[in-house]
Amino acid sequence: MTAREQAEELRQQAITTLLDEKVAIDALLDTLGYQKETASQKVRRGRPKKAEVILSETVEQQIEQPLSRS
Repeated sequence: MTAREQAEELRQQAITTLLDEKVAIDALLDTLGYQKETASQKVRRGRPKKAEVILSETVEQQIEQPLSRS
């Protein structure tokens, strides 16, 4: 086995280990009640921009449409 092959194998092992740790950390955060959606929201003061209002209305309409058909 050449040095490049060994390096690639070690790299793959490191990636696998990091992904496993990420899954474990995410599971622990879920257990503690941490929710990704609330953590990424920013609190804004004042009136929302027009684009945000229009976008949120269209998203809500798209969500409600499949439900109303059922």
